[in-house]
Amino acid sequence: MWERKKYAIIFTLLSIIINGILLLPTTGHTAENESPYYLYAIRGGILAHDINILAHSEEDGVDFNLELLFTSPDWLEWLWAPHPHLGVTIHSQGDTHQIYSGLTWEKLFSNNIFINLGCGLSLHSGNLKNSHHKRHEKELGSSLLFREALEVGYQLNRHHSLSLLFFHISNAGLSSENDGMNHLGIRYGYSF
Repeated sequence: MWERKKYAIIFTLLSIIINGILLLPTTGHTAENESPYYLYAIRGGILAHDINILAHSEEDGVDFNLELLFTSPDWLEWLWAPHPHLGVTIHSQGDTHQIYSGLTWEKLFSNNIFINLGCGLSLHSGNLKNSHHKRHEKELGSSLLFREALEVGYQLNRHHSLSLLFFHISNAGLSSENDGMNHLGIRYGYSF
C-alpha cells in the first residue's frame, strides 16, 4: 500500500513541476487580453470503465473524469502547439483510479467539430500483478502507464462543448503483465 502512495506522491509532484515549466510566460497562442497563465479549458464527464475494446474487460462500473487543458507555450509551437493537460479519473467502485498528464493536440474545423489527440503518462491505483491468482483480476504490470486518448466533439459556442472521449492505458509490453484498460464516455467542456 505504501508503495502505491509513494508513486502517487512522486507522480503528482512531477506533474506539478512539468506543468509549471510548460506554463512559463509566453506571448503566443493567447488572446490579446488573456494571461498566459490561464487555463485553456476544463473538461469533465462520465465514462464506462474498462470496456472490452483492444483489451479484455475485468472491472465494472463508471469513472468520473476531470481534465485541465493549459494554454500552449511558445516553445511547443514546433510540435504543432499542443496543450499540456492534467487530469484525474475516479472509479465508482474503487478499483482503478488514475491521475495523468501529457499533451493534447486539438483541431477545430469550420463546422464547429473538433478532434483532440492526447498522449502522456498515467499513474493508477490498480493491480500490478495478480497476487491471489484470481482469474478475473486486471494485471496492469506497472504503476506508471502510457495513456493515449482520442476525443471527438462539437463546440456549441465559444465557451461550451460536448464530446465523446476514448482512452487507453497500458505499459506497451514493457512488463510481462500488460492487460491494459480502455474507457469510453461523454464530456462537457468549458473553454476560456
